[in-house]
Amino acid sequence: MNVVLYSDPFARKTPFGTGRYARHLLTAMRKLEPESTFTPWSTWTDCDPAGQQKLRDDFDWRKLPLNRKLTGSAWAFLKNPPIEFWAGNAHELVHVGECVYPVRTNKPLVVTIHDIGPLSHTELFTSVRPWLMKMGLQQAIKEAAAIIAVSQSTADIFQEYFKVDLKERMHVIYEGVNAKYLEEPDYSVLDVIKDLPDKDTPFLLTMGAISPRKNLPLVIEALEQLADTIPHHLVHVGIPHWDTDEFFNKLKNSPFANRIHLPGYLSDDQVHALYNRAHAYIFPSLFEGFGLPLLEAMAGGCPIVTSNLSSMPEIAGDAAILIDPFNLQEMKDAIHAVCTDEALAEKLRQNGARRVQEFSWEQCAKSTLDVYRQVTS
Repeated sequence: MNVVLYSDPFARKTPFGTGRYARHLLTAMRKLEPESTFTPWSTWTDCDPAGQQKLRDDFDWRKLPLNRKLTGSAWAFLKNPPIEFWAGNAHELVHVGECVYPVRTNKPLVVTIHDIGPLSHTELFTSVRPWLMKMGLQQAIKEAAAIIAVSQSTADIFQEYFKVDLKERMHVIYEGVNAKYLEEPDYSVLDVIKDLPDKDTPFLLTMGAISPRKNLPLVIEALEQLADTIPHHLVHVGIPHWDTDEFFNKLKNSPFANRIHLPGYLSDDQVHALYNRAHAYIFPSLFEGFGLPLLEAMAGGCPIVTSNLSSMPEIAGDAAILIDPFNLQEMKDAIHAVCTDEALAEKLRQNGARRVQEFSWEQCAKSTLDVYRQVTS
């Protein structure tokens, strides 16, 4: 089998979300089928020349010669040239790992839908171009031989929004958890991080690119009101993304600010160690297509407080306290409970350790390869 895996986030210097999906899926498929060829392509990267060379060395990554704006415009409006113009014709199919604009090909097309938040939750995605994403999704409905949704929630929202029933063309395939998160972490990797609490200070962990949908200002407000009852600090791992003014204004004026730590983007090894050291993982997102950090927290033995919206109950199951992310009192009660009730925290840890076994990149790769075989047969 010869497959082109097209994904711009694959080539990010700091891959998260859909970029991590593409890298983990590629690695797992290559391990399962070493005789097949899976080649990652993108039209954009923010890596410097050394980083781009590492992508080529590690993944055999290829970059289209035109920039993303020109390529995306040509595919959206001219519907040409097909990716075969650069990638050749040896491949049997093209898998688009994130559908944010049309990708043209003359080969069978497989598309992964992570979420359609810019269309279904426009108030949370003010910096994106939903009309271009809509074109890409409409192309998928019309032309894709198969569409993969990373959760049943995403599949349902997608089909409801576009008023379609894709039947056998829609496949729900869960993401997996990096196997290293199931191992004992190396805590020494945290020694080089400057902005962390002292080792004896308990802390709560939040994760993700800073944007309105991560709902971080409400977390800060909850902790402000709990400051006299729990000793915990807050560590947020992630970089600013869009519409960050509310978060940073809240942080600047917060009496809790001296207990908030922003170490920025961290390596997988460092994140792994933090999950294992954190007292709880707080994930009150307003919308998620899947929620990969939930699996990582479970694997790290970290109790979870998360939203009762979109995919999060589907993924977290009984390994989390589910809350209304718009309700400050519910958030306060859940955080206080998980910080003060050790029996509850231990139950969540045990439930998470059991539940995370249901998610693996190997199973994701197997199911994806089954879709490929259906398409090419």
